[in-house]
Amino acid sequence: MERRKRTKIIIYVVSIIFFLFSLFFLNSFLQPHQLWIQLLFWLVLGIILYDTFPPMKERKKEVSSTIRMMLRILFLYYSIVFLLGLWIGYGNNQISISFKFLLTQIVPFILILFFQEYVRGKLLFQTTFKERIFLTILFTLATSITVFTIYQNQDITLTSSLIITIILSSITSNMLYTYLTYDKSYKLSLLFRYLTELMLFIIPIFPQVSTIWRIIFTMLLPILVLDQLYRYSPYQRRHFDKGFRLLFYPVMVVFIFVFVLVTGISRYQMIAVASNSMKPVFRRGDTIVFDKKDKNIEVNDIIVFKRNNQIVIHRVSKIIKQGNKLYYETKGDNNSLPDHAYVSEKDVIGTVTGHVSYLGYPSIWIKELI
Repeated sequence: MERRKRTKIIIYVVSIIFFLFSLFFLNSFLQPHQLWIQLLFWLVLGIILYDTFPPMKERKKEVSSTIRMMLRILFLYYSIVFLLGLWIGYGNNQISISFKFLLTQIVPFILILFFQEYVRGKLLFQTTFKERIFLTILFTLATSITVFTIYQNQDITLTSSLIITIILSSITSNMLYTYLTYDKSYKLSLLFRYLTELMLFIIPIFPQVSTIWRIIFTMLLPILVLDQLYRYSPYQRRHFDKGFRLLFYPVMVVFIFVFVLVTGISRYQMIAVASNSMKPVFRRGDTIVFDKKDKNIEVNDIIVFKRNNQIVIHRVSKIIKQGNKLYYETKGDNNSLPDHAYVSEKDVIGTVTGHVSYLGYPSIWIKELI
């Protein structure tokens, strides 16, 4: 027993070091080989745990009904998604599918998913509630890095919104994977991952929505499955982990709130601050919330605008009227001179209404690293 505890601790420490290493070297000379490096890491962990831990005691109660429920939800989900294409149109998947892609990306991805869920199952064997929370966080980091690598290898721009959406998706997904693995079998979580994550990369056509919305679609699935597990299964209602339930609902409330702000589907949107030009009002690593519909801009208002395909957040120092058009002179509070060009009304995205300190650092760090 002591040997198993020591092995667990060593694996946790090594995993954290490896994930940090992967994150920092995503854009280095190792980048083309990241998936194979990750596969080797998970394979080694699987071999160590196979040799150290006893066979997993899979809880087989209601497995068949759980599979049927999952398949029903997935069928409904894919039906809705592709019927949506009849309205907005279909387009090719942004990820280029080729034999080389299948061999160098999809094959290692399939194997990584298998070993991740096998290792999750082994580590969840005889765990406490706190350990399950820790493992969920650990695997959230791991699955996020794997997806980042796929997109990075395909030269898809990882914006702050996309990065945050991938992380939020990993949080909700790993809550489901941890629960399915602990309560039933790692094979169930593996099946769900193959039918959702893998399909996101190999479906040749998709409704003409952005990558961020494709991830949002898959992000909502785990929430629905967890809800169905609890609501419509007598066994789950009796055995659903109380601590897990208490954690799940607050996380969902925060998730929905952040999701609405990050995606900008409401009047207000949230973005990370990437520079110190507005110091001391807000600093690099903070996030600002802006109102996209506030067009009554006055001097001293802080606005969000586009310039040369970049998002800038500066204060209005002067308003210039030329005919029927308005232009704004802007300046960063920490800058000695105004910006070199005026901002036209059409380039204004919104007016800043508030900010949260430090919340934007994760997306900025990841974006800079990759």
